Amino acid sequence: MKSEESQTISNMSFMYGETCDSILKQYAEQTSNFTKCFIENARPITVCVNCATFYEKVRKSYENISKLRNDAGEMCKMKLIDVDRLEVIEGSFEYVINQWKKASCDKCFLNESTKLNNKTIVMYRRYRKITRCINHVNDTSHSNKEICKQCLNDYVNLNTIYDTEGSYNEFCMDIVDMMNTTRIKWSVNIGCCSERNKQYLQLVIVFSVICCLPLILYTSLYIKESSSNINQERWYHRLFRSTTSS
Repeated sequence: MKSEESQTISNMSFMYGETCDSILKQYAEQTSNFTKCFIENARPITVCVNCATFYEKVRKSYENISKLRNDAGEMCKMKLIDVDRLEVIEGSFEYVINQWKKASCDKCFLNESTKLNNKTIVMYRRYRKITRCINHVNDTSHSNKEICKQCLNDYVNLNTIYDTEGSYNEFCMDIVDMMNTTRIKWSVNIGCCSERNKQYLQLVIVFSVICCLPLILYTSLYIKESSSNINQERWYHRLFRSTTSS
């Protein structure tokens, strides 16, 4: 039974041709590697930087299927894709492309390459700088206030380049997730925005009091005027009564 299965597989390899068969195996391996890499780098999101090589290999393998010929001179595309009723090859390739686009990974790299573009390099440099600062202060003083004080410029610089470039619209998901995580760590975990929030609260209170002053003033005037009118009416009534009695 085992020999019959081996013979069947051997006949299939002969049908495709050795070149097409090896290309198909290579494509299957590359799509598997890409999927594994995407899953492993989904949290925190580092799929673009860490999976770029696997993505290019999938594209290259699919390109080979589309262009190369087997030993008999027949196009591998006709032998593999055109007769693939389940559309496994096409479907798996579309999955890889869609995942790459969903993460906006092309925004991290120079055109159709695995080389990072300048803005991405700058973001990573500034991120590493503030990370080193936080770790250094934390190791020496163990004080969140000192982190907020000593690392503020690095944090502002990181935010500035991110906001200047147009935020998530101009960066891949690796950078967007990195910034979101950094902001949460800075404001919530370390608490560097608490002092600023106190200042804002004081400002809001002062502003609210100023806004309420005219209302308090007009209310007081209204009450005073109403009281004055009541007193005048009482005085007129008394005067009228005394006049009538006379």
